[in-house]
Parts: sequence; C-alpha cells; structure tokens
Amino acid sequence: MALIGETVVGETPLTEQDLQEIRLPLVKTRAQLSAVEGPNIVSGKQWALRSTRSRIPDMLSVDYLQELHRQMLGEVWQWAGQIRSTELQNAFASPVHDIRPQLATLYRDAVEHWLNDARMSPDEFAVRVHHRVVKVHPFRNGNGRHSRLLADVLLAKHFGREPLTWGGNAELGNSDPNRQNYLDSLKAADKGDYGPLMKLCRAS
Repeated sequence: MALIGETVVGETPLTEQDLQEIRLPLVKTRAQLSAVEGPNIVSGKQWALRSTRSRIPDMLSVDYLQELHRQMLGEVWQWAGQIRSTELQNAFASPVHDIRPQLATLYRDAVEHWLNDARMSPDEFAVRVHHRVVKVHPFRNGNGRHSRLLADVLLAKHFGREPLTWGGNAELGNSDPNRQNYLDSLKAADKGDYGPLMKLCRAS
C-alpha cells in the first residue's frame, strides 16, 4: 500500500510497515489522511489543554510526550504514542538506542537550567523544547506537529501565553511558503542559532 499524493517537503515518509497499522483502511490518499488526522489532532489539543498532567515538569516527561502523541493520532494509527523501534532515513533523527537518553537530557536541561534562566523568555523556552523534541524524532511520524503542539501547550498551561504562529499556519504543509523557512530555521537551531526559529515562531 502506498498513499496517493504529494509528500510534504522534509516530512518523514510513511513506510509500508507504518501503513499496515492504519486504523482506517479506506484511506488511500494523502488528502484523505489529512482529513482524518486533522480532527484527531484537534481532540488531542483539547485533551492537553484540559488534562491535569499538562504541567511542568510532568509534561516534559517521556510518558507525557507519548500520551500527547497518542491523543493526537491514536484514532488513526495503531503505533501512535509508541517510541519508534526502527531507524529513520534522515540525517538528523536520533538513532533508536539514543531516543530515551536524549529525551532524558532534554528534561534535565529544561527543568534544571532553562526554567531557572531569567534571561530566557517563555517563547524561547517553548521553541527550545520544540526543537529538541523534533530533532530526536521519537515517533514514526507526526513529530513536527507533535512538538509544535507541545510548545503551544507549554505556553498556555505554564506561562499563560498565546500559541505560536509559525508565519500564520501551524500546519506548515507544502502549500505554506514558510515550510522551507521553518526547515532552514530548524537546521540553524541544530547549530545553536535560535534566532531564525524565534523570528518565525511569532511571524504572522
């Protein structure tokens, strides 16, 4: 089985193994997939904003990251919320054996250092968490959407701030002119330069 339609630039492609575990076998195209994933992501966001688990430090734990992913995509994919056990064919994702250690390092950095840094704004805190999670790519798919929603929930529940705008479209799909800008900004953040990502996160 292969989905018909254009692949989003920079998106982790769905493998045959991934597609075998779709809960909705009538989905045959990328447009149909987007149509069923969209409402699930909305319900995942609603869960996160209501949940008593959505607070620091709990929401930076691996368990919470998994539950958020499950709430976002669990109606569509059997593997939603499961830490991936296969390597991804991209240059930046953490190898499988390093996923949990990298997420544990993120937890320590965020809780022990970033939260106590008076110079770090709420937006920068959320952007750094987003970048580190998406760089690890802990799940088979949906990592960008998951980490952007995580950033928004962090801002809403802990800081009382509005969600990030990402150039006016949090989806950042192929039709979004900011898609390539977003990918380039992530690469800059990989090298320690968060300036482009900070600029884009509040662009309209």
